[in-house]
Parts: sequence; C-alpha cells; structure tokens
Amino acid sequence: MSGPKPESVELTPAQVHELHLVALGDDQRLAARERIVLFAAEGLSNAEIARREAIPDVTARMWRGRFIRGGVAGLTPCARAGRRPTSNSPPKSTPS
Repeated sequence: MSGPKPESVELTPAQVHELHLVALGDDQRLAARERIVLFAAEGLSNAEIARREAIPDVTARMWRGRFIRGGVAGLTPCARAGRRPTSNSPPKSTPS
C-alpha cells in the first residue's frame, strides 16, 4: 500500500543555479536540503530520497514542502520560538 503522491517540484534554471550555489557553501545542512529538493525535482518519492540520504521520510517531506511554499529561501533556517539568550546575564553559580 502506498501513501499519497508527494507534491511535484518543478525548478527553473535560475532556481537550479541558486540551489547549486547553496550547496557550495560551508553549511552541510543546507547542502543536504538542496539535494533533497533536486531529488524531488527528478520525481523521486520522499521514501526514495530518505533512503538515498539516510534520513527519515518525514525530513524529506518537510524540506520538499518548505521549498514548494517558500522557494530557495524556505530552505534557510528560520527563527525559533522561545526566549532569546541574553549575553549580559551573570554566570550561574556552582554549589561548593
């Protein structure tokens, strides 16, 4: 039994170029996301992408979806919820 068909990814030449530039950077996480999108554009299923990249299916599905919704910019890290760390707080004391 197979699940729903994943959303198709169609890339313009400019998007392919931009993805390759992302892959040339030092951030390996961004490079992995780029590979996921390129595999998706080739028509691979999320399960096949996950197998090739040794990642969970849900990760392949997430980055495919983020690219479809946000383009290349959707692959970059976004701000996370929660309190921001403060740099001027005193160091925690350790019990003696």
